Amino acid sequence: MRTAQMGDGVRLHYFCRRQDGSPVESTLQGPPAEITLGEGMLLEAVEQAVVGMAPGDRRTITLTPADAFGPYREEAVCEVPRAKLSEHVEPQPGMLVQVTAPGKGCPSQGVIVELIGDHAVRIDGNDPLAGETLVYELHCVDFVD
Repeated sequence: MRTAQMGDGVRLHYFCRRQDGSPVESTLQGPPAEITLGEGMLLEAVEQAVVGMAPGDRRTITLTPADAFGPYREEAVCEVPRAKLSEHVEPQPGMLVQVTAPGKGCPSQGVIVELIGDHAVRIDGNDPLAGETLVYELHCVDFVD
């Protein structure tokens, strides 16, 4: 029986959730994802887990932050003058922004987490899933030939 190897095209259904059970991403409500293993379309650890699966196989894996989106880094949160934001709209918490000429150690983009008076904002440059342990339920549907 043929099993998935790096370089193969596969159709894959997956359901990703945080360790607390809250959903992150899923293909279950639509067609399966078509990916080529090794091209980085999914996290490397997920692609590695698909290797060896045959059509119809199911597998559940748990990814630590190191295997997913990395640890949460406090140093990726910093205060930025509003003048360094490339946005031409009023900054609001939750808004994704680009920073022009970021300072040393400051990310070039991030999410506004706090308004600091009229002159600055605190942005978080971490990936929204940084520090999270993720659980993936995988179902290999078939191969893309």
